[in-house]
Amino acid sequence: TSLKLYLAQLFKNPNNDESADENDPPATDEQHQSGQLQPQQLAQPPPSQQKASEIGLRAVMADWDGFQLFMQHVTLEFSMVCLLLVFFSSICCYENVLAIVELTQFQQYYHFDRVNTGDDTTPDDVFIELPLEKIPNSAIVYDKVLNIQQKCCRLCEKYVLLGGDHELNISFRVRQELTTNYHEHFSSKTVTQCAFVFDKVVQEISSLVSDSFWRFRDTHNFQEWVFKKYSS
Repeated sequence: TSLKLYLAQLFKNPNNDESADENDPPATDEQHQSGQLQPQQLAQPPPSQQKASEIGLRAVMADWDGFQLFMQHVTLEFSMVCLLLVFFSSICCYENVLAIVELTQFQQYYHFDRVNTGDDTTPDDVFIELPLEKIPNSAIVYDKVLNIQQKCCRLCEKYVLLGGDHELNISFRVRQELTTNYHEHFSSKTVTQCAFVFDKVVQEISSLVSDSFWRFRDTHNFQEWVFKKYSS
C-alpha cells in the first residue's frame, strides 16, 4: 500500500545506502543477542463489545486498519496546515505518529534486554502496541552493522537534535539529556540502559498526539471502524 511505501522510505537509514531487509533475523550486538517481540506477544484482545467513547489511541494504533485510518487523518490535517498555516499541533502530530512507530520498533527490538533487568523499570504505559507485521522495518533499528549505541545516535540525529529532519517537540530536559548522551556517543550506557533511553520521548509525544486523536474520534471513519471491529 502507499502507506507502507511511505513508511519504508521514511525508515531508510540516511547514513547507510543499503536498507535493512525486513525478512532478516535481528542483529547481534557485541555480547548481546536481541530479539524482536512478536505482536501477538504484546497484544491483549479487547472485549468483543466496546463503546466508541471507551476506545483509546492504543487500541487504534494496535489494529492495522485503525492505524491506517488514523495516519490518513493526521496526513489530511498536515496537508490542511500546509495550505492554511493554522493548527500547529497538527504538524507536531504528523511527525509524532511517525516517530512513535520507529521508536516503538526500537523498544520492542530490544525487548529482551528490557524485561531481563530484574526490576520494575519497564512501566506498562511505555509500550504502544503496533501491527508490526504490517509495518516496514526501520533500517536504523534493524541495521546489522550498528550496535545499540550507534543506533541511539542515529535516532537522536533524526528526532532529538535541534535542526533534525524530523525534530520532535519534546521537553528541554529530555532533549538535553539525550543530546548530552549523543555527544558522548552513548559510551557510558550499557546495552540494557540504552534499551530504555527513548521511553520518555515516546511518553511525551504520545501525549501530544492525543489532540489529533480526539478529533479523529469525531470522524465517520472512526465510527465505521469501531462498528466493523467491535460489533461482531
